[in-house]
Amino acid sequence: MRFSTRSEYALRAIIELARNDRDASMSVATIAQRTGIPHQYLEQLIHHLRRGGLVTALRGVKGGYRLSRKPHEISIGEILRCMEGDLAPYKCPAAGPYKCPRQETCLGKNVWEEIASAVNRTVDGMTVAGLINSKS
Repeated sequence: MRFSTRSEYALRAIIELARNDRDASMSVATIAQRTGIPHQYLEQLIHHLRRGGLVTALRGVKGGYRLSRKPHEISIGEILRCMEGDLAPYKCPAAGPYKCPRQETCLGKNVWEEIASAVNRTVDGMTVAGLINSKS
């Protein structure tokens, strides 16, 4: 399974927002400068993060973006699904919302279900706060 650059950059942006004071907003330019994410690309990602309910926007002089919830309330799984959609490694009904004519007789579906379950369990068990507080 391979995640896109979108997920990597979204995770960087969310971590930067989490490190910021919860009541203060950050501009796209500031986030881009601090994370090394290209400004125009970050603008697109922020739009998806807003639609996904992970960040909020504030207008005005002190406007910008901030997390919509506390870092310990945002799972890594939420961020990845916001960028990638379903995290199933293969389009199998056992691993995601797919239809397959071989569903009843397929012997491989257990493999895809186990992999999807492990990935989802892992990323849903990790939070933004946990990443920030880890010393690894």
